Amino acid sequence: MLRVSLSIILLAGWTAATPVARPAAVDQLDKVTIKGSITWDAALPAGSRAVIELRHQPALPDAPAAAVQRIDLEGKQSPVPFEFSLERYKLSGSATYYVRAAIVSEKRAIWTADDITVDVTQSTVDVKAITLRAVKASAQVLDSMPR
Repeated sequence: MLRVSLSIILLAGWTAATPVARPAAVDQLDKVTIKGSITWDAALPAGSRAVIELRHQPALPDAPAAAVQRIDLEGKQSPVPFEFSLERYKLSGSATYYVRAAIVSEKRAIWTADDITVDVTQSTVDVKAITLRAVKASAQVLDSMPR
C-alpha cells in the first residue's frame, strides 16, 4: 500500500512539473492582428510618413491609440501594406474600435481617410485597401496623430 501511494505521489509531482505546450489556436486568440494597405494617387513631399492607428470609442481626451504603426514613405509606391498585433487583454470589451490612417508631412495630415470600424473579437482583421484622399490646404495642424 505504501509503495502504491508513493508511486501516485511521485507521478502526480512529475505530471505537475512537466510544462504543457499551449496549442497555437490559444495563442492566436490571445492576440488580435489588424492588417491592410493604404493607397493614394499623387506624388508625396519628401519626409512624408504614414500613420495608422487602432483607436477606441468612446475615446477619452488625450487617450493614446491602442496600437500605432508609422511607415516612412520615402521612395515607396502606393499601395503600402501595414500590420500590427496586440494582446487582447489590452482591449476594452465595451469599446468599439476603428482604424484611422493618414499621411503626415511637416506635422500636418496631407492625406486622410474615413475611420474604419473593426471587429476585434476576430484573431485577424483585414481592412483591405484604405484609399486616402488629399486634405484641403486649409486643414489644421495635426495634433491627434503622433509624430
